[in-house]
Amino acid sequence: MVELSPGWSDGSSDQTRNLNYGANRLDCRSSAHPSRAAKGDDPGFIRVENTKTLLIPERAGNNLAFGLSNILATGKIGLIALVPATGETLRVSGTAEVYDDQDLVASLSSLGKPALLATRVRIERCYFHCARSIVRAKLWDPKAWPAAGRVSFGRIIAPRVGAGDDMAAQIDASVDGAYTTRLWQNG
Repeated sequence: MVELSPGWSDGSSDQTRNLNYGANRLDCRSSAHPSRAAKGDDPGFIRVENTKTLLIPERAGNNLAFGLSNILATGKIGLIALVPATGETLRVSGTAEVYDDQDLVASLSSLGKPALLATRVRIERCYFHCARSIVRAKLWDPKAWPAAGRVSFGRIIAPRVGAGDDMAAQIDASVDGAYTTRLWQNG
């Protein structure tokens, strides 16, 4: 049963479908260990299978798989879908299952590359969240953004494995390559 709440939607409204089709960013939360897995792709990557079911492709990433592990452990998921320049977000919670069906992952292809896995979300709660936090944070206002910066994974990882600056630079170079030339590959 879908729980009614403020801003409620059963997944079938035009606004819900339009926000799903326009979303290029999705934050997934599962409950076994508090963690979030950011998902991002072309607008529309969240497929509306029917009014109560969503499909989310799993793409190449950091291989940590915390969110997928939590789904397997608990069968639960929470989502917040964001559309650039739109203040309202779509919040969804429900149950989830992970699939590796070849036809299903192929149907979730992007740029000719099939999804690695597919997460099927059965909606229990679905509602819009007001834009106040987005407006206060000036999230979509480039003039309010801080200067661009990057996290140095090398400076985090190298000391933990007893390595120095050379290893840190190699790790950072590998991360840079993952963001550019290996965007669609794991590792």
